Amino acid sequence: MSKRPRTEIARAVLRLANEPLQSVAALADAVGVDVRSLVRWITQGRAGVHLDGVHRPGFGWLTSAAALRRFDAEGRKPQGRNS
Repeated sequence: MSKRPRTEIARAVLRLANEPLQSVAALADAVGVDVRSLVRWITQGRAGVHLDGVHRPGFGWLTSAAALRRFDAEGRKPQGRNS
C-alpha cells in the first residue's frame, strides 16, 4: 500500500471539483467493477496510482467517470525509473 501525499490529495480534490461526481456504487455498477475495488483504489491505490475520490459524510465515497478514465490511463503507463 502506498501512502498518498497530502499535496496529491489536494490536487485530486481540485480535479474532482470541476467534474460531475457519482457515488462509487453507481459508477461501479455502470462499469462492472466491485464497489470495494473502487474504494480500495481511492484509499490504497493500485501499482502506485490512486483513483481520485472524496468521502462526504451522508453521501459516502464519490468519484467521477473522468477520474476512472485517468486512473486507468495512469495504470497503463510503463512502470520504470524514468516514467
